[in-house]
Amino acid sequence: MLHPPDALDNLKPEWCLGPVDPTTSPAEEEKVPTEAELQRQVSRVQMPSVENMLLLQDFENWAERVLSDTAWAYYRSATDEERSTFLS
Repeated sequence: MLHPPDALDNLKPEWCLGPVDPTTSPAEEEKVPTEAELQRQVSRVQMPSVENMLLLQDFENWAERVLSDTAWAYYRSATDEERSTFLS
């Protein structure tokens, strides 16, 4: 889903041109999962519960296995040097 369910509620009335005929929309193609996506699905099933992860490294290892490459890169880039600095 690209937009929240109430996205159209926030539009000005003059922007609403009429109802959408779903029969004129292009049909969605069946997406075949890639090998990486299949492996992520398997890893999600195998992932231990949070109570069994003791170290930050445990979370990172599983996050790398179950997140998409884009999501993992986003979270991994939170701190380039893997440390933060407290400024008061």
